Amino acid sequence: MLDRLVDANVPQKVPDQGVAVALTCSFEPRHNSTTQAELDEMVRATGFNSLDALIDATVPQAIRRSDGMEMGRYTEGMTESGFLEFFK
Repeated sequence: MLDRLVDANVPQKVPDQGVAVALTCSFEPRHNSTTQAELDEMVRATGFNSLDALIDATVPQAIRRSDGMEMGRYTEGMTESGFLEFFK
């Protein structure tokens, strides 16, 4: 799993210093979900057989929602470009 995160061959400029440093995490794994194999590995590492079993053991039923949550103008998701435009 860690081999997806490390890409020492891709230099990155440090804005204030102008020095190239090794990138410790490439773009794709930071912005995309885990693979099914990675998810299975993480769940097994916690001692559960499935993500649902892990959630059942850790999230109390009383605080779970299945009806969504009204958050005003933030209720609907934003695209990255839409967020950047909003954030300006």
